Amino acid sequence: MCMEFPQEEDSDQDGGFDQTTRSQKRLTETVTLAPNQQCFWLRKPSAYVYVNTTGTCHPRCNVDILFTKGQKQYAEIWIAVWTSFCLLLSILTVATFLIDTSKFHYPIRPIIFLSLCYAMYSLGYLIRLIAGRESVTCDSDGTMTQGLDNTNCAAVFLLLYYFNSAAALWWVILSVTWLLTAGFKWSHDAIDLYTSYFHLVAWGIPAVKSIIIIVLRNVYSEELTGLCYVGSSNSSSILGFVIAPFTVYLLLGVTLLVAGYVVLFLHQKKNSGKSDERIEVLMVRVGIFGLLYTVAMTCHIACNFYEYANYPYWYTSSHATASVEIYSLKIASALLPGITSALCVLSCNSLDTWTSISCMCSKDSTRNKTYQLSKNSNNNNSSRHYTPVMTHPNKQLTMSHSCGRTSSTSRTSKVRSQSHSHRYFHSPNSSQSLQHPEEYHV
Repeated sequence: MCMEFPQEEDSDQDGGFDQTTRSQKRLTETVTLAPNQQCFWLRKPSAYVYVNTTGTCHPRCNVDILFTKGQKQYAEIWIAVWTSFCLLLSILTVATFLIDTSKFHYPIRPIIFLSLCYAMYSLGYLIRLIAGRESVTCDSDGTMTQGLDNTNCAAVFLLLYYFNSAAALWWVILSVTWLLTAGFKWSHDAIDLYTSYFHLVAWGIPAVKSIIIIVLRNVYSEELTGLCYVGSSNSSSILGFVIAPFTVYLLLGVTLLVAGYVVLFLHQKKNSGKSDERIEVLMVRVGIFGLLYTVAMTCHIACNFYEYANYPYWYTSSHATASVEIYSLKIASALLPGITSALCVLSCNSLDTWTSISCMCSKDSTRNKTYQLSKNSNNNNSSRHYTPVMTHPNKQLTMSHSCGRTSSTSRTSKVRSQSHSHRYFHSPNSSQSLQHPEEYHV
């Protein structure tokens, strides 16, 4: 018995030693720092870490492989400028819609949801700028993120890919509703019956694609921008999840949009050139947005195809260089539809809505200030003598007219005739009367 106790202790020690060596062996099987042996075919092999379990080479963080630090700083400034414009204008468009939803019917309403998508899409860039490059693109082992182990990287990917895909589908829905309105003379009430199907398609298909990408772990971080997107270092993922679907969405939308114009022109030709004024306004607004969106998305798809065709050559040849200008065009074309949607939706009626709201706010603040002045004057010494001075009626009427109210010429002349005989101005026949007509001077 005494001889067996040391044997158990030795076995425990041996077991602990085996457990330590197994954990160290598992670690060495996961990541091996031997760039000259495993990653020799790549450009700058010392900038990579070879992973034995997957047989791939992962680039290290904060290593300049294709781009310099100056180019990366330029990319951040470029992203900040375009993101600011896209986010502000998209939020303004959505806020205008929420103030008065009755002004935006089909086929214009899909542009509102497209603006909402680009507002959320801009948040993906904003999170990347606020969180920083390292917190988004770097894993705990010191390599660039390739997967969804990084929470910030996962959030940036979902905002960018999901809402970009949803915006492309709202473009298709815009073309469908335009064809129904202009070509087949559907009313907006008839199109409203299919709203639930539009939302199911626009929000459901991107969700399915995002889930597939997450399951396949095809999320990679880009070196220049520090963004997490699908297929940044996988050519097949770029082709299958970016180039092919977005090309289909663009061509389908353009085809339906042109078909709507063709059918509309044929109807006008049959009716001897007669057309509805409302249809003409929609034709101009939808046409301008469709042209700008088509140009922007064509540039964006072309930039992705440029990356798809040259990516293997960039990372294997020491003489190949990636164009920063092409990447800059890719970023600008990706955010440009959010800016153009605001410019096409915000019309004179929308500006009148914001003007009326600002006038109401300024009128309330002026009324409160006048009330406070009169209240403070009444609280002063009663021995002081106050002389009432009448506010000039023309100024008051002019201010009311600027806030959207109208005043007649006869009313102005009547006020002028009565201003010499009356101390206080009040028009009994008009609903516009001065709440505080006197200004007091000591």
